[in-house]
Formats: sequence, structure tokens, C-alpha cells
Amino acid sequence: MRFLFWSMLLVVGGLAALYFLGGYSTLDPSKQGRDAKAAITVGMPFHQVLDIAGIPHNYQQINRHVRKVRGEELVEFEPGPAVPFDRVRVEQRLETNDLPYGFRLPYRCSESVAFYVEFDESGAVVEVGDMLTKADLFGTNK
Repeated sequence: MRFLFWSMLLVVGGLAALYFLGGYSTLDPSKQGRDAKAAITVGMPFHQVLDIAGIPHNYQQINRHVRKVRGEELVEFEPGPAVPFDRVRVEQRLETNDLPYGFRLPYRCSESVAFYVEFDESGAVVEVGDMLTKADLFGTNK
């Protein structure tokens, strides 16, 4: 019985140490996402955004679409499908002007914080905007 008590006490103590000393007690993805979004400004270069916000899971190339509406051409720029992010590949595409209309990096930090960073063809930030989250859908976002 004593062995079980001391074993449980040791396990609980180890988990508490991991929680407080391992940095988990201060882990707040929502706050980190809001701070990263606030630190990104228009005109900031691509590599600096990655240093601030981290490496995203995917990116979207901006595509140009031309539609005819009542005989007039309407030009729209929309993000394409998400593809896995590869920093070296994106840097190569920027150097060879293979992203003529720019690209977008989506960041999903938590259930309530998600934003995107849109870049021009040279890799400079054009826009930082919010994305729809689960908290928005369920009306629980503060």
C-alpha cells in the first residue's frame, strides 16, 4: 500500500514539474497568435514574418480570374488551393517570379484565433486579415 502511495505521489510530482517547469503552464496559443498577428506589418519581408509567426502548414498561391459580367470584364484575385508549405520552394518561386500575383500564408493558432498573411509577388506583406474559426461559427469568440 505504501509503495502504491509513493508511486502515485512520484508520478503526480513528475507531471506537476513537467507542467510548470516545461513551459506548459504559460502555453497560450490564442495569445501567441494574437501577438504574432499584431507584430506583422504591411511591407514586412517574407522571412521576417516566418521568424515572428513560425512556419505554417501550407500556403496558397493567388490566382487571377477574369469573368464577363454584362459584357464587361471583371478581374478578381483569389487564393488557390492550399498546398504543403516548403520554405525553400517558396523562396525559389519568389526568385524566379513564379508567383506573379503573390501568395497567402494561413495561420490557425487555436479554435478562436486564425489569421492569414498575404504577400505580393516580391514577398512583401500586403495584408493581414482574420479567418473564420470554430469559435466564430458557434458564437463563442470573445
